[in-house]
Amino acid sequence: MAWMYADEDAAEGANEGEGAYEGESTASESESGWPDVPGDTAFTIKVPEADPLVRAGFPAHVTVLYPFLHESRIDTVTDRELTGLFAGHDAFTLTFE
Repeated sequence: MAWMYADEDAAEGANEGEGAYEGESTASESESGWPDVPGDTAFTIKVPEADPLVRAGFPAHVTVLYPFLHESRIDTVTDRELTGLFAGHDAFTLTFE
């Protein structure tokens, strides 16, 4: 599974750790009725403050949209368009209480 991040700093490391998902069992997804399709991507927002609490092998995050786009549909043009789209919006503060 590939990941798309909503901020540029996270996007720089977005492909790091992708290999952790290769060959990963999808039993939990199947049991929940949501199959994990090879090539799926997720639009997520990293929550680095929560990284010490996560033991899943990938950064702490909030999933905004899954599935997002199949990785075959994400190219340089798509990346540039998404970057422009997100750059046109102000940053926001996410708080969990």
